[in-house]
Amino acid sequence: MNFLNELLYNKEKNKIYLIGTLHSVMVCFGFWSLVLEILDREEPITKSDIVYIAVHYTIHFILILFLFVGTYTDTLFFLIPWLGASFLTYFYITALTLISLKSRKLHDALLYSMNFIYLSICWYSWYVVISYFMAAYRRRKLNYSGIY
Repeated sequence: MNFLNELLYNKEKNKIYLIGTLHSVMVCFGFWSLVLEILDREEPITKSDIVYIAVHYTIHFILILFLFVGTYTDTLFFLIPWLGASFLTYFYITALTLISLKSRKLHDALLYSMNFIYLSICWYSWYVVISYFMAAYRRRKLNYSGIY
């Protein structure tokens, strides 16, 4: 019942739950696309392919789990891995997109528009989570009653 009340009345956390859900959907889509690509290849799957897939997607699901657990329990420590990994990834993708703008023609405008929309959503999701993290950190500091 507590989870339902939180889900219905806490809009701040609902945004993060939505971000975690969208991240999960995108990871599942990426996994499915990768499996289909591997099945279409001529050469057989290697051990390094299996290790890459296992490690890459396990890390994604652990980060998503940490995002949900950290939000639900207000344990800010669990949000830090998602924030760090997302920041580095979004920064890298943004840099690659900006660098590749130099060498493209006008007919790639639709592709770049889609990339910038995607990057905007990514950076907004990071902003929402970091805003929640900072607000929860400030609330925790104000309510702290330690012995000085």
